[in-house]
Amino acid sequence: MKVVLIRPPGTLGLIAKQSTQHPVNLATLAAVAVRAGYDTQIWDYEIELFEEGAFIARLRDYAPDVIGISCMTGTIHTGHDVAAVVKKASPTTVTVVGGCHISALPEQTLREFPSFDMGVYGEGEETMVELLDRLSRGASVAGIRGIVRREGDEVIVEPPRPLMAELDSLPIPARHLLPLGRYPQSSSTPGIYSKRYRPTQMFTSRGCYARCIFCASNVLFGRHVRYRSVEHILAEVDDCMSRFHFNHFTIDDDTFAIDKRRLASLCDGFARRGITWDCDTRVDLVSPDVLQMMGKSGCLKVAYGMESGSQRVLDLIGKGITVEQVRNAVKWSKEAGLTVQTQLMIGSHPSETRDEVYASLRLVKEIRPHFISWAVTVPYPGTQIYKLLAEKGYLASFDWRQFQMYNVVPVWRTDHFTGPELVALQKEMLRKYYLRPAQVWQLLTSIRSVDELGVYAQALFDFVKFTRRKA
Repeated sequence: MKVVLIRPPGTLGLIAKQSTQHPVNLATLAAVAVRAGYDTQIWDYEIELFEEGAFIARLRDYAPDVIGISCMTGTIHTGHDVAAVVKKASPTTVTVVGGCHISALPEQTLREFPSFDMGVYGEGEETMVELLDRLSRGASVAGIRGIVRREGDEVIVEPPRPLMAELDSLPIPARHLLPLGRYPQSSSTPGIYSKRYRPTQMFTSRGCYARCIFCASNVLFGRHVRYRSVEHILAEVDDCMSRFHFNHFTIDDDTFAIDKRRLASLCDGFARRGITWDCDTRVDLVSPDVLQMMGKSGCLKVAYGMESGSQRVLDLIGKGITVEQVRNAVKWSKEAGLTVQTQLMIGSHPSETRDEVYASLRLVKEIRPHFISWAVTVPYPGTQIYKLLAEKGYLASFDWRQFQMYNVVPVWRTDHFTGPELVALQKEMLRKYYLRPAQVWQLLTSIRSVDELGVYAQALFDFVKFTRRKA
């Protein structure tokens, strides 16, 4: 049986040029399918051009029996567009949707999008293997835990599947199935630009213990953090180095650096291999000693979910950190020689005021991270902020194409801002941070090569276009 796993066309436009990463989730699913004996391909239409005629020709040439499409809320419509073409060109091919959106709204998604034959919700690897086994034998899929299926005009949501107890049972992601030559080498993460870096991404754990009201991570992976062993992670690093010559790794865990003993072992393994790496973590998980250890092991950059410079907002959104911890984390990271990015949000709580948004701006101007991202908070289904805004009657539409952090006018509002005002404020904050002489100078003095200068010049051009353009 032949299987195709698809990442549908993205919707981020200019933003994606600076941030496109390998779909390691699909590569992991593909590796699981290959291990189970299925002929598998990955088609990544976030990086490849989706053109219907060429897609149909590709579809007929490979003739897959099953197509799995991984969709976030913002790409559920583009994913369904792909499924609709599949059903038109190859009606017997089974279309399966997975990802965050259907995990939050399993029954509604299948009712809303008729070209998906069925769905997988929650953690998908074990469910997918059982589903492929049933389909390959022509057996009924009824009773498979973790799927949503059609039965006539009815939509049946089967009971959830327990999360995997042992992540080391997963194979190394099948990166060889990705169109590796198409991914921009400079786009692993902001700040990792030199041509001497060949980057990929990896996950060393799943889940997050935090209770942030805006985060949909727990929809897929729950709030209990599960870890891969150090040996399993380093085996993946070795595979990436020997087969693909990757030498930089972006660790995309929701919660990295919790277990300091495990972190020390990882740092030792990274140092012995001579690789470089970066990660996202929390400001309450780092210390000067930890950051120095990370830097000495090849860590080049750390990104922190700062979200807000208002302690009131941080408390309301369940972030569990303090403004002082933000200051310390950025200061200690710079002292360790690391590039620092802070991630902020506008509208992370419905009651956030303009003064509190400006408090965030004052704080980042004070601590001067090298990079910031400043997103409009999206009320994704399954999150607490989605429920809060719905209860207040602030969700004017459920057109999921509008549920994006960038390039759209939000179809929701908060206590103090309309959708257009949220976007205007977002772009104002970005301009007021990045276009200051002090910030321009900080970025210029970090440039180490001509190719980096070219990347920064293109990024500046795209940034000006983004912040000046009407959504």
